[in-house]
Amino acid sequence: MARTGRPREFDRDKALDAALTLFWTQGYEPTSLNQLKTCMGNISPASFYAAFGSKEALFREVVQRYLETYGQVMAPLWDETLAPRDAIEQTLRRSARMQTTRSHPTGCLIVLGASNCSPENEPVQTLLAAQRERSRKGLQACVARAVAEG
Repeated sequence: MARTGRPREFDRDKALDAALTLFWTQGYEPTSLNQLKTCMGNISPASFYAAFGSKEALFREVVQRYLETYGQVMAPLWDETLAPRDAIEQTLRRSARMQTTRSHPTGCLIVLGASNCSPENEPVQTLLAAQRERSRKGLQACVARAVAEG
């Protein structure tokens, strides 16, 4: 089917990366739509909504991008070829290094992203809480595997 309307005038990947940095720095709720549109290349409201749908939809996409990039520090928890102790050690060392590097905001978007949200943004808090629970379960599985292996 042919696409209607004008072609997109911004690089979607660059815009997504810029939004990731802004959300990571400020959190979900304090980040305004105007700040997002500005940091994403001064895109128009129409372009923003056409590309991302809403602030929450953009945030969900940002979280997915974070998990596929920076969040990969948690991957050793699910690598059963690693000894449980090694998996946990690699995860903690990689996480500490990632969270303190100067090439991006410090800390963890999954922890900081909704630390100051009001009740109307509960879906955002729930999204991030589910990711934190997944990480806890990964740690628990490593410990359980270590116990089972003696």
